[in-house]
Amino acid sequence: MLKICFKKARRCIVLVIWTLVIITIATTLFLNEHLSRRKSLVERDAPFDLEITSQESKTSGGGGDIREEDLWFSKEKVENALPDLFLEPVTKQVERVTARLMIRRKDVDMNEGEEDIVFTKSSGNIGMAVNTHRVRTYEKKSSDEILTEYIGNSEKICEVELSNLLGNVSVDSTRKIFLEEAVLETGKNLINGCFVPKCRAYQKIAIVIPYKNRYEHLLMLTRHLHPILQRQNVMYCIFVAEQFDNGSFNKAQIMNAAFHEITTNHQIYGHPSEPEGERRQFECFVFHDVDMLLENDKNLYLCENNPKHMSPAIDKFNYTTNYGTIYGGVTAMTAETYKLVNGHSNRFWGWGGEDNDMEKRIELAGKKIVQVDEKVGRYKMIVHEHPWWFSPDTGAGSWKQKLKRKKSTIKKNADNDEPSTKDYQDKTGLSDMKYRLVYSSQHLLWTKLMIDIRLHIFEQSLTHFTNYKTTDVSVKTPQELDTSPPTVEQDDEATPVETSDSCVPSYHRFEHMTVNRTRPDADERYKAVYKSLEGAQEVCTSMRMACQSIVEEKAEFTIRSTAFVHENKLRYKLGIIEQVHISEDHNTTATYVKICPHNINYVQFTLDPIIIPTGVKRDSSRRVSSPRFYTNFTIRSLQPSSSSFVYRTRIMTSHRAAMEAKVSSKVIPGIWWDSLGKLQFSRFNLLNFSNQERLKNHRIGKDYRKKVLSGQLYELQSPATSIEPYPGCYVIKHSVINEENDEPVYEWITWLQLRAETRELEDDLLAEQLQKAIRMGEEFRKIQDKNQALAKKWMHERKAIRSAQIGVFVEGGGEAGLNIHIQHKRPPPSLMREYKPHSDEEHNAQAASVS
Repeated sequence: MLKICFKKARRCIVLVIWTLVIITIATTLFLNEHLSRRKSLVERDAPFDLEITSQESKTSGGGGDIREEDLWFSKEKVENALPDLFLEPVTKQVERVTARLMIRRKDVDMNEGEEDIVFTKSSGNIGMAVNTHRVRTYEKKSSDEILTEYIGNSEKICEVELSNLLGNVSVDSTRKIFLEEAVLETGKNLINGCFVPKCRAYQKIAIVIPYKNRYEHLLMLTRHLHPILQRQNVMYCIFVAEQFDNGSFNKAQIMNAAFHEITTNHQIYGHPSEPEGERRQFECFVFHDVDMLLENDKNLYLCENNPKHMSPAIDKFNYTTNYGTIYGGVTAMTAETYKLVNGHSNRFWGWGGEDNDMEKRIELAGKKIVQVDEKVGRYKMIVHEHPWWFSPDTGAGSWKQKLKRKKSTIKKNADNDEPSTKDYQDKTGLSDMKYRLVYSSQHLLWTKLMIDIRLHIFEQSLTHFTNYKTTDVSVKTPQELDTSPPTVEQDDEATPVETSDSCVPSYHRFEHMTVNRTRPDADERYKAVYKSLEGAQEVCTSMRMACQSIVEEKAEFTIRSTAFVHENKLRYKLGIIEQVHISEDHNTTATYVKICPHNINYVQFTLDPIIIPTGVKRDSSRRVSSPRFYTNFTIRSLQPSSSSFVYRTRIMTSHRAAMEAKVSSKVIPGIWWDSLGKLQFSRFNLLNFSNQERLKNHRIGKDYRKKVLSGQLYELQSPATSIEPYPGCYVIKHSVINEENDEPVYEWITWLQLRAETRELEDDLLAEQLQKAIRMGEEFRKIQDKNQALAKKWMHERKAIRSAQIGVFVEGGGEAGLNIHIQHKRPPPSLMREYKPHSDEEHNAQAASVS
């Protein structure tokens, strides 16, 4: 019996071995067949080669057609073949190879040799390589040949051939466009982003795209727009006007600078088919948002006598013509009119506002805005979301936050509260615009103007605690951006923002501490679970500023968009009147925060806790024991100005900072008062550049970086700021504000923790903090009850007076009730939100969202 069992077992083992051998051989043959194909389409920086010639081409010796299975193989089968190497960068590379395959199947109109550049160039800037190839073709011609050809083409006046126009065109605002597709499908006569028809154009048009960090959208727009403009038979150049620094975006000022640069140096920019020294001035300017895709090619990109609104109907607003402005999105204006209205206002930072301001300028200049027919002026807006660090709700580009603070430059009419054109006071624009052209570069699809509009650079800040020994926190502005134009060898997607984030992070471990989730559930990046710390760190590092920390729980790791670290266990009261007791119990093993020293884009950590000494409970020692810090600033003035700056700090618990991040991400509707959410504010006048006497006191005599950066250097110190000595984790949000426009020009965040010298002292201080919060709630409830009673009495007296006026006798009626004054004393608004009665169910929902 045993022998029979052994024989059967041996047969099973042999069968399994042969099965594995056959599977291995088949897999090897399969991979050899598909991974040994033509290597001319190697993707840049790929860790492996993909050859895409079809099997038929091997047998016939010809080029062959690309099969569907080849396209399918390029991603899925490589994933299976190389599971350990297939990371996100490789995914992107395979997608681009797939895109090249799909393009190769189409008929493309290219000049000799250009198709090989696109399909064989394994790295570098394909757009610049093709553009350089075409420019060199013109350089081989003599100036007489170019002039003769130009004169011959100018004999005929350009006309729009309606038969060449399609009317409604298909637009997919979600499909990703790769550079290869954009290069191959925008015509063979395009150079420097410019096109010259073989006739005398009615106008020479400059299409200006104000731009910042939207490369994918830029490819989608230029790929879509170039063929349409060429069908319209217009003479045009596309200029990408990019803001050089990483501060808040000033779209209007960038457009002003681009207009000035293009009109002043029009002989430099254009198509080489125009003879040198004979290039026409740009008569028409079209200002074009990067996320707007035209849906009807009969919407001609030409200027009229009056400013023209070309995008009255946008899909985002259901193609209704009234979406907040009658002059925004895509607009056209002659150069003469743009000078007449003094360009755009320079005061609008962040996103939005400049379009409505331009409406007033046009009206003041005696011009009238004409609108394209809404059936023709239809556009699709590319769906996009601002990065969390540059959201309209928060961050340096927060136009929503600044809108609450900004003083309007337009006075209101007393009667209807509408802006009065005659009282318009904003005189900024082309007349006082200051900028520096960092460089210009020529790409096949566009000419890029890299524009620096900064007047001052806050180069460095150093925060120092005066009465406790702890590490100083130093932050530097990432203004050391590459000022050289891109080359053919460089990646086309590299931008100043990307190159400025040069952090190679380390990770610091905080035991038994956590970071709350602050992103919506729909954001899949923060829901992924990683089985190893190394894998989570690799993903977090690749996400750059979008990932700031990693949380470990039960040997699993998840990433977070913030680094507001706090304790695993929190106890506090929620609701200033209700005082509902909330307990947060997190099972976090540890939190790993991303450490990028001196980098303004990341939270700066004071890793060693500040220890509060014994005896701090006595009132006499409370002020002495409060941690105090000041900040030293190094400021470089690039251009003369009269700007004045203030330094603001907001000190809050990490718990409160996480709640604010949730509100910004629309995870919760608003922040309810809680006993841990105490805020402290400070505000100091920093420096007024119009005060020359004071400037002399802060000027640095020797500037060791003078050869690198121009301008005068200044150094100054802020007054000291104190933190109430209660244990916990704290976040300090620092801001330097330009008083002229209430615009933050320099912002960073520091994190620290306060701990008591003994556990007993820490418990006593936390209990004291909680009791203060409870007393404040009780006082506020008494005031509310008194106000409600007074309000009822006041309403009763008012009713009695009205009854008496219509002849009804009411005993006790009179005017006495009108003298009642309701007490409005309440805690500081920073410690509470507006009281709103709510049910127990709302309490439970709020507590759940907090934890």
